[in-house]
Amino acid sequence: MILPNRLSSDGLSSYLELIMSDVTLSAIHVILPVTGPYTAKDQAKSDKANKFIGRGSQRSSTERYRKAWGCRANCGSYQNTDVVFISAEGNRAGAHEPDFEEIGRAVSAGACLITDDKANRLRAYNTGERNVADYLGRNGYNEHPSGVWSKPPENVEFTDPTATIRMAVES
Repeated sequence: MILPNRLSSDGLSSYLELIMSDVTLSAIHVILPVTGPYTAKDQAKSDKANKFIGRGSQRSSTERYRKAWGCRANCGSYQNTDVVFISAEGNRAGAHEPDFEEIGRAVSAGACLITDDKANRLRAYNTGERNVADYLGRNGYNEHPSGVWSKPPENVEFTDPTATIRMAVES
């Protein structure tokens, strides 16, 4: 699949729908090790991705997922057609910070990124996931369905619908 340099807002919706479909990435399915009650939600994110970013302490789910992803984890090279599952360690002793340098590589390439959805991010434990979401937002990414992040297309103009009214009132 080749992503054009510019997408219309309709094109972005179609592209996101395509990359999030079960058919697109089924050939590269990674089975995550069961690490606790949240593995199912993480497996659902993993099933949509072709690459993984995450680093964690030795006993963390994130570290186990990194190992399961093998050479496609923290690979250092990303394209705008990649869908990257990001896992970040939570609030625990010895937790590793998210790898913002690696995430930055994926952001620079314009990859689609998958994180925890808002409800899971807001759990007290998920400090790393909140830090990742903050980073993505500060770096021009928008969250579409909850937990799916992408850069807005270059040729979409966002207009202020009140501008015409303000101009008429001011004159």
